[in-house]
Amino acid sequence: MLLDASSPARAGGWLEDFIRARGVPILIVDHHPAAEGWGDRALVDEAASSTSEILASELREADMDREIACALSMGILADTRGLSTASCRTLGLYHYLCGICGKTPEELRMITHKPDDVSETLAKLKGLQRTRIVAIGDWMVAISTAASHQSSVAQALVQVGADMGAAVGRDEYGSAGSMRASRNFQSHTGIHLGRLAEEMARELGGSGGGHPATASFRVRSGPGTAVDSLLRLLGKSLNSNVRDIV
Repeated sequence: MLLDASSPARAGGWLEDFIRARGVPILIVDHHPAAEGWGDRALVDEAASSTSEILASELREADMDREIACALSMGILADTRGLSTASCRTLGLYHYLCGICGKTPEELRMITHKPDDVSETLAKLKGLQRTRIVAIGDWMVAISTAASHQSSVAQALVQVGADMGAAVGRDEYGSAGSMRASRNFQSHTGIHLGRLAEEMARELGGSGGGHPATASFRVRSGPGTAVDSLLRLLGKSLNSNVRDIV
């Protein structure tokens, strides 16, 4: 069973190699579309906030114990930014889980919270130093290189003012990257970063997906080619030329 990953490549190249070599059957449970060609069966709900929400919905009629309810609650909290992006359906399921778990959202956040480690902090600081800033129409997009913690670097770029941030780094597969968008960018442009990542994966080979404002990809091309593809697709979506600022 593959949870919250649309293909084995999203869970690590070693797992993809293992599954191909052994012919292991796969059930994919995800809130993103399953990658083409993967999964003997798939339980996918793109309207769900998280894979935890899908599991909670499937297990609702079962005799769920407290530990499972708390674990699923924490998964929903993580993927909805503390319920700030939760739908009415998600809130209903969370209310059900909360009744079994018995802990408030704040208590669960305290259990899962951990400060940034030194490597993550350094990755964000170095990522800010290596930033390329481009203008696409009226929008400012910041792109950085990062060998690790790409999601944190991309989020940091948005937090310091970029409309959209992306961090890309080389790995054994080719390159991997994460993208984040501000709420203003996402709501005004209508660009869905998850679908953008999927399109990159189709173009370059690999896998990609995510939500409207947060996504990631892993492609069979180097970081430079991945960035070129990303900017070209963004320019096409925004019907504007890409212009370097810094």
